[in-house]
Amino acid sequence: MLKFSKKGLLILFLIIQNSIFAKNFDIKGQQKFFCQLEKFDQCFYTGKCSLKELKKYTDYFDKITEHSYHRINNIYDEIPQILIKEDDLKSNKKILTYNSVRVFYLSGDYIRGKYSWLTWFKHKTGISYEFPQNIFTKNKSNQCGKKMFDKYLSLPLPEDADLLTCIIHYEFISPSCLPRDKELEEKLFCKRGDLNCQIEK
Repeated sequence: MLKFSKKGLLILFLIIQNSIFAKNFDIKGQQKFFCQLEKFDQCFYTGKCSLKELKKYTDYFDKITEHSYHRINNIYDEIPQILIKEDDLKSNKKILTYNSVRVFYLSGDYIRGKYSWLTWFKHKTGISYEFPQNIFTKNKSNQCGKKMFDKYLSLPLPEDADLLTCIIHYEFISPSCLPRDKELEEKLFCKRGDLNCQIEK
């Protein structure tokens, strides 16, 4: 009769658990992961996502990544505070007025969350800058999530970046390389210097 130590049983359990998860998180699941991340990203470029949509994306990533981002409550706390008011127009459109400072705080927590979720993806699938693998159909550039996936493969994640890569693309505070998305910060729909900003939806 075989005997297993507690450590051996734990390792066996983790192997079985990861194997089951890998079957559930197939290519379609991986594509959806990057599609949802791409849509979440666009919320910060356009300002046209509702608070409900922001929460929905947050719920998705918190659940799919097994609650990997330990500051997830910061995102949930900031979401309801970014919108100052919502005015209906006669043309069935709306004018959304945002608090620029709150948008800035939310974007910072989102960026940290995004790289936490990408780190989770790397560990779950083994797909990364160092070990690339295509999960999208070739020659179809309009697939939802493909641009985000290509961006993911174009650079090592902050924890894997060398000093120069970190300085150029992320933020280096000795001795750590910290997450940062300079493109999103530059094109954020509501700049922190403004008192507030208005978006027509």
